[in-house]
Amino acid sequence: MKTILFPTDFTASTQHALDWALYFARQYKATLVVLHVYQPPIPDATLPTMGDLGVGVMATADLEQIGRENLQKLVQKLQPEGVAIESEWRIGAVEDEIVAVANERDIDLVVTGRSAQTGFFDRLVGSAAADVARAATCPVLVVPNLPDDAPAAPVQVKQVVYATQLEFEERDMLAQTMAVARVFGASLQLVKVDAANQPNLYDDHQLLMELQRQHGDLPLDLEKVKARSVTQGLTEYLESHPADLLVMTTRERTFFQNLINPSETERMVAQTDVPVLVLHG
Repeated sequence: MKTILFPTDFTASTQHALDWALYFARQYKATLVVLHVYQPPIPDATLPTMGDLGVGVMATADLEQIGRENLQKLVQKLQPEGVAIESEWRIGAVEDEIVAVANERDIDLVVTGRSAQTGFFDRLVGSAAADVARAATCPVLVVPNLPDDAPAAPVQVKQVVYATQLEFEERDMLAQTMAVARVFGASLQLVKVDAANQPNLYDDHQLLMELQRQHGDLPLDLEKVKARSVTQGLTEYLESHPADLLVMTTRERTFFQNLINPSETERMVAQTDVPVLVLHG
């Protein structure tokens, strides 16, 4: 991992995601690219004009200048962090520009925040974080933003949970997860949710033994959870087994979309709040 992308709107609520981006950059000795995407407001033709320029046009120019200055200030602020810092300024749709920068610069990881107002996975449903996680070809780390009155949350990776169905097509992504755990010196727990809507094509024990032979330096432990759905199973597991990082694959994108169900979302909101690393096969 050589380059990490951190999109920001400069609000205080994104600080927790920035802390995680810096944490990963230090561990991997990677360059951190700070990105701001400016979305020009649509000028209001009803506003009074000043000479040849409307007030709305002038306000747009002012907002763009403020954005550029904020990006420069943030980069300068991060210089003492001991991480190589670069900046990107883009104009356009936020999700499109994040994915474009990730592709153009061969980004290895995108770290993005999400609102803490509705809890776990809230922004992975019909939101900027969801669009980025689905469209990006590189891994995406979605970090919950902390409420203003919340105590500081630890930024650490000591316990990693990988949500798996233990199918053969997962081997590459499990290898990526094991590599992350190895870099941070973390324990890795595999969790398989036995739910009616999930595939079960191969023998779990056989595949686990094969993976252990391939990666013998990192013990693999599998825990099975019975539940009506993956959402319920993971929620209940993480409630009783705290984790620093949950890893899921793009195989589970239908799972993300299924969180649109309000009852499922509300359970996640009430019970879970951990960063989620989305891997793509």
